[in-house]
Amino acid sequence: MDDGAASELRALRARAYGPDADIAGDAAALRRLEELEAQARGPVLPTEPEPEPEPDVDAVASDSSPAPAPPQAEAQEAPPSTPRRRRLWPWLAVAWAASLFAVAGLVAATTYAAALVRFTPVSTGPEGRQVAVLQAVSSSPLAAMWDPPPTVFEDFHGMTVLVVGGEWALNDADTCLMVVRTDAVDPTAHAIEGPMLQGCGAAGFPPTVAVRVTEALSEQLQSEFPAGSALRFVLDGSRVGVFWKAESTTE
Repeated sequence: MDDGAASELRALRARAYGPDADIAGDAAALRRLEELEAQARGPVLPTEPEPEPEPDVDAVASDSSPAPAPPQAEAQEAPPSTPRRRRLWPWLAVAWAASLFAVAGLVAATTYAAALVRFTPVSTGPEGRQVAVLQAVSSSPLAAMWDPPPTVFEDFHGMTVLVVGGEWALNDADTCLMVVRTDAVDPTAHAIEGPMLQGCGAAGFPPTVAVRVTEALSEQLQSEFPAGSALRFVLDGSRVGVFWKAESTTE
């Protein structure tokens, strides 16, 4: 800036900033003042940007106003977090459903196993070999010893089989099967000496008598079947089946 411009700048500054300032109403003088001040300052050199002041932690904590929403472009570029969480739900649903199927399968397997234990048929034992079928006889001295009279069957190697009513056996059975030694019956005295083997039936279960061959039975029976073997008498309608089984050699 030359001396003339510097002198002019001082005069305009006096009019603008001095005690008798009157430049406010002179637009041309104001523009000239701005031009001269710009010349006096010279070209503006680029300077490094001043660092932004660090935010006041207390001020940020106390500020309850919501933060401004990010620009649309930045919001699109930022990786969304909500869809990630949503993608987990299908896996959780599959795992939950699988756990239900697993529990249901375990319950079903347990129930089936319990049913097998509970309903597995129980063996009634070996039938043995059938050795005789006894038919009822029309008359017998034993008939006079009961009222009502029993049904008496054929003699089986010195043993007599008869069927009496459940009321005679003092129980609620339908019928009872009785096996006695034939030589132990005394019709006159209405008495039976020796063992009285008895088995009763009910609701379709047939009366059955099972006995092991011992010295308590008749001599004829002991001579026919070895000691220790077993006999079973089963009422089948109007007849009695006799089954024999040899002595078991296993415990």
